[in-house]
Amino acid sequence: MDAAPSPAGTSTRVRPEETFSSPSAGFGWFGVVVVVAFVGLVLSDGRSAGHLAFVSGFLLFGAVVVSVNIRPSLRLYAGHLVVRNALSDFRVPWVSIEMVEVRQVMEIDVGDRVVRALAFGRTLRQQRSHAGRAREGTGSTAELGRALQGVDYTDFVASRLLAVAQSRGGGAGRSSADHVVRTWRWPDVATLCVLVVLTVALSLLAA
Repeated sequence: MDAAPSPAGTSTRVRPEETFSSPSAGFGWFGVVVVVAFVGLVLSDGRSAGHLAFVSGFLLFGAVVVSVNIRPSLRLYAGHLVVRNALSDFRVPWVSIEMVEVRQVMEIDVGDRVVRALAFGRTLRQQRSHAGRAREGTGSTAELGRALQGVDYTDFVASRLLAVAQSRGGGAGRSSADHVVRTWRWPDVATLCVLVVLTVALSLLAA
């Protein structure tokens, strides 16, 4: 079961009601497979400082892929939303959510604060295309049907978050950022730092 971060910094073993992974998670898992394959090839060729430097570099790349492409997600619990980003989590009570919008990243408005979910977003080109579909939706029924055909996974997730928030007290002018809690993933930060130092040290030894 997944752990939902609590305001006190502890973890409660509760399974989320719904989980939305990043659209790039598939690419991330492919990257992990490639990293594992390259590590195996390099180690089968030798164990010198140069070989180990390559291995450390591949592991660093893999850790970045996991943090950026696989880890970011949204987890929906009964009383709150957990926004998992690369190196930190946000615990957002449903009653604090006023609006959910998608720009370069998904933005969740909570009073005078904005929580950004890195799992979802759009490039500038995608934003222009989405804006065009939205304008089409203001016309006839046929135009609205064509616009709805363009609804993508990101649109669905944003709509779902807002619907759940509104059904549980959000968007009623009672939002406050006071109860939004950010928890840093220090083990992940430490892993990246260790791999950076190790890669640099082994590269200098192999030089």
